[in-house]
Amino acid sequence: MRSTTLPFAGVLRLTFAPRFVTVSPLYTPISNGKDDNVFITRSYDATSHFETVVDDVHDVWKRVVGKDLVLKKREVEIGQ
Repeated sequence: MRSTTLPFAGVLRLTFAPRFVTVSPLYTPISNGKDDNVFITRSYDATSHFETVVDDVHDVWKRVVGKDLVLKKREVEIGQ
């Protein structure tokens, strides 16, 4: 494995080495869930976990309800 050193403003040197720990397969459901009412998400990719989860929530919502998920910001009143 080759490490890389980066100069930073001529004072600090940052050294890092790229590393891959494991490779895991990603799975997708074979059914959309409408026939058996079992709605399954895809397996998650750790590199973009948040983005994947958001996409899956939208996908499952649309399969269950039949409409797109619409989220709106609500104004919160703070009592004094």
